[in-house]
Amino acid sequence: MDQLTWPEINQRLGGQCPDFLQLVHVLLCIPASTADCEHGFNLIKQVKSDWRSRLRLDLSRPDIEHFDPDSAIHLWHQASVRERRTDFMEREAKKRMTQLEDEKETSEEEDDDSEED
Repeated sequence: MDQLTWPEINQRLGGQCPDFLQLVHVLLCIPASTADCEHGFNLIKQVKSDWRSRLRLDLSRPDIEHFDPDSAIHLWHQASVRERRTDFMEREAKKRMTQLEDEKETSEEEDDDSEED
């Protein structure tokens, strides 16, 4: 007795029972074990445990009762203050004018090219 391959079965019976063959094809794609998934979960577990082991708690900090938030607030505020750009609108207007001039030159060149043809 000859052994049939899956493509041969699909070719011979595809017109008679396509839904059944599609179901069998899906079932054949399901892995027989969950070893690959378990391997992935183990890798994640190792990464997380390595990450956690690198976390260090510094327990030598002063008590919260002695904490002065002024220095933290000052650092936060200092990081949020930026130099003001007073010429922003002028720079943007010049940039837009340059773009318009470039577009105008490009369109004029295209018009010249089309007139030459």
